[in-house]
Amino acid sequence: MSGPRATRPPVPLWAALCFLLSGAAGLVHEVAWSKQLGYLLGSSLHAMATVTAAFLAGLSLGAHRLGPRLVANGEPARRYAGLEAAVAMIGLVMIPLLRALDGPVGLLWRSCGGEGAAFATLRVALVFALLVPPAALMGATLPVLVARCERGVLGVGLAALYAINTFGAVLGSLAAGFVLLPGLGLWSSTVVASGLNLLAAAIAWVAPRDTTSAHARATAAPSEPPRLADLRARVGMGLAFALSGFAALALQLAWVRMFGLVLGSSVFSFAAVLGVYLTGLALGSALVAPVLARLATPSGFAALELGLAASALLVQRLDGGLPRAMLDAGERMGPSWLGLMGAQVGLVTPVLIVPCLLLGALFPVATRLLQSGDAAASTGRAYALNTLGTLAGSLLTGF
Repeated sequence: MSGPRATRPPVPLWAALCFLLSGAAGLVHEVAWSKQLGYLLGSSLHAMATVTAAFLAGLSLGAHRLGPRLVANGEPARRYAGLEAAVAMIGLVMIPLLRALDGPVGLLWRSCGGEGAAFATLRVALVFALLVPPAALMGATLPVLVARCERGVLGVGLAALYAINTFGAVLGSLAAGFVLLPGLGLWSSTVVASGLNLLAAAIAWVAPRDTTSAHARATAAPSEPPRLADLRARVGMGLAFALSGFAALALQLAWVRMFGLVLGSSVFSFAAVLGVYLTGLALGSALVAPVLARLATPSGFAALELGLAASALLVQRLDGGLPRAMLDAGERMGPSWLGLMGAQVGLVTPVLIVPCLLLGALFPVATRLLQSGDAAASTGRAYALNTLGTLAGSLLTGF
């Protein structure tokens, strides 16, 4: 039996395809919902930071609370299929629901006397009520699939799934920014995204069943002792990982603003920056997978963070030369729209790729370090910690 287990891929082909589709669909949903909420609540930095925070809060809640519970009470592939189908159904009704709220929100704005503390508070409550439930379903998918693909110590399967899902998000961001939203509009774009969710659900539903019992999955322990056995060390690493998430979101927002001044604030420029950012995350997670066992140490985590800090400071130093570089590229490309888009991607990629690679490597490394129990619960806890940090980064950076 040891031979087949050694050659079995860490992530089955069906699971890889499902998570690729899921990542693409999730990004299209997020962009479409954010755009419609911008029409409803305004496109100020405060409003967009609130939308991002609500989405991240839902992802964190789903990963930490919902995902492990689903694994403990059912077969992971079937539970995953149910999650994708539920996201698809919510996606189909979200845009009509948001459009129907136009009148009530206008009445609310007038009754609060316009912009102010009262309307801001109610706006936050409304956005969280709308976005947390579907985002929680999306957040639960990672620990559920990790439970299906990983046994014992987290390793290549976790890194591969994170990379595949993030690469799907790259495809989703590019499709949303360059094809779906400009060509089809918000409603039709969400129909396409829901179709991808349903396709992922169908693939997972017919996937080979996992013969491991739910109780065995819920009580499975790693085959090696925790990397951080001391409670204080674990708490410290958890705090460090949350701070890493904070920095990641703060950097993303800062880079979007920085390149927005150089490339313009169109949806195409935003898609170019987001596409490079997510591609770096995916590649970083994929590249770290073969060396994860050796790199998952406190010193390895610290080295990645120091490299991220140094590369982010270098990006800041390059800021002053970006306008001239973009002007020169525009003059070389002439009136070609495709050429201009290529020039934008070509300008963003060499500037951001190194810090984004390091950001992508940090998630599997920190998750492996923080593991203390079964794969699903450990993944959910680590994902929640990092996402709570990104939530704080979104709010504090935006406000």
